[in-house]
This record gives sequence, C-alpha cells and structure tokens, in this order.
Amino acid sequence: MLFLDDFLEMLDELPVELRERCTEMKHLDLQVETGLERNRKAIIEFFEGGSELTEEQKMMRYQQLQQVSFNNCLLDFFFYLIN
Repeated sequence: MLFLDDFLEMLDELPVELRERCTEMKHLDLQVETGLERNRKAIIEFFEGGSELTEEQKMMRYQQLQQVSFNNCLLDFFFYLIN
C-alpha cells in the first residue's frame, strides 16, 4: 500500500485524467481489501465455531458465507460501473 501512496504523490505533475484514474484505482483497491478482510473474519468465525454447530447449521452458514461473498463482489462491481 505504501508503494501506491508514494506513486499517488508523484501524480501532481501528470494530466488531470490520469490522476483521477489512479485515484480511482486506489479507492477500488481499498474496497477490495475491506471486502477481503470482512470475508477473512467471517471464515475464521465459521471454522472456530463450527464444532458447536450441527451439520445442517454448518451447511446453512457455509451457504450464507458464499452468498455474502458473492453479493459483496456484485456490489463492488456495480459501484465501479456507476462511478
């Protein structure tokens, strides 16, 4: 992440459109990192608490995690399209 921040500081001398695109990439990168961290936490919770759940509860939670991950990807993609 430091590389990207350093790179963005050097953008002051570049044309406006190029600066905007690089800033957009930074925002997209932050969104992806936030989503990945959210997914990591949910997966860790799933595996740590899995021994207390029945097989049916495990399957339901697993499917919820898949759906949430898929929905997050869709939301990020649609956000990208409208901006």
